[in-house]
Amino acid sequence: MKKIPLLLAIAVLPLAASAQTVYINETFDTDTIGVAPTDASLKTTSLVTVQAGSGLMGTDNLLRFNDNLASSGGALEYNVGGSAVGTLYASFSLLNNAHSGTGSGTNPIIFGVGAWNTGTGILLNANANRNFGLEFSGTGTTSTLKLRVGGSAVYTTTYAPAAVQSVQIWVNDHNTNTLTYTRPDNYQSATLAANSVVVYINNVLTGASATGYTIQTLGDGSDATMGRVGFNTSSTTIADFLIDDLYIASAAPIPEPSTYAVIAGCAALGLCVWQRRRQRQA
Repeated sequence: MKKIPLLLAIAVLPLAASAQTVYINETFDTDTIGVAPTDASLKTTSLVTVQAGSGLMGTDNLLRFNDNLASSGGALEYNVGGSAVGTLYASFSLLNNAHSGTGSGTNPIIFGVGAWNTGTGILLNANANRNFGLEFSGTGTTSTLKLRVGGSAVYTTTYAPAAVQSVQIWVNDHNTNTLTYTRPDNYQSATLAANSVVVYINNVLTGASATGYTIQTLGDGSDATMGRVGFNTSSTTIADFLIDDLYIASAAPIPEPSTYAVIAGCAALGLCVWQRRRQRQA
């Protein structure tokens, strides 16, 4: 059997996703119970302690984000990577540990992504410093879940505070490239728009479109500015949440149309070379 030249073989292979870079894989299982966690990427903590799990969140260690002070905000912030990144995938489990009250949601904990910054102060406690914020209210029965971009809630709904919330997020900070990802609700490939975020909670799409919501541009507005991630509560918030299995990694963007053109050209060239060699050998 005749062999296809290497150039052609490479050119006709399906496009493989770039290798994923894992920045944070935190289960808190090796951290000391009763104090804040430690991690090379961790930059600031406030009102958080590691505790042993029980009940819905399992029996291994987890993080208790217990903002019991109305005079100061809580924080758990990491800086990922050695420099700013253009795509991020985040997943974590979250449980409201002390839900009470009715009416509109209040006292939220917010998961946010912001510009890369190695500072040790609290940085993600303001809308202006976040590309977006995913907000779980500590109390209330309506409007308890919000996706915020800047000061505006681009999507508002409710969540079940007595149940564990399994969250998956894809963020694309590129100004023109889209991002391919596999939807956790139907396992189909989907395309996240440039400068957008998409959120799935308990394998259900948060919002109307799998192409995502436009994020706030930070830093110099380039294709890669992200790098600060974490959870925050404001100085007036009193909230108690459990967090576990925090995973932050890169996500590979779909190549530009020009890249496909180059690949197609290489395939055509490889096929031509292969055919000529076959003719000479005939």
